[in-house]
Amino acid sequence: MNIDLLHEICKKSTRKEFEEFKRQIHIDLFTLDNSIKETLQNEMLQSITTTINKHFINNNLSTIQIKILQNTIDSYKKIALKTSNNYAGKMMR
Repeated sequence: MNIDLLHEICKKSTRKEFEEFKRQIHIDLFTLDNSIKETLQNEMLQSITTTINKHFINNNLSTIQIKILQNTIDSYKKIALKTSNNYAGKMMR
C-alpha cells in the first residue's frame, strides 16, 4: 500500500466533502441548527470513508495495512469534523 497515495486521496476527499458541507449550509433550505449540522457532518464523514475505501478495498491488504488505512481515515475525519464544527459555529451565530 502506497502511504503517500493514501494521504493524497485522503486530502482530496476531505477537501471535496468539506466544500460540499459548506455548499449545503449556504443553500439555506433549512435554518442551520445542531441537528442539521450533525446530519450534514455524518454525510460528510461517511462520504470521506467511502471514497477512500473504494481506492484501497480491492487490494489484498494485510491486517496491519487495514489498520493503517483505518487510522489514517480516522485522523482525516477528525480534522474534517473539527473544521466543520468551527465553520458551522460561525454560521449559527
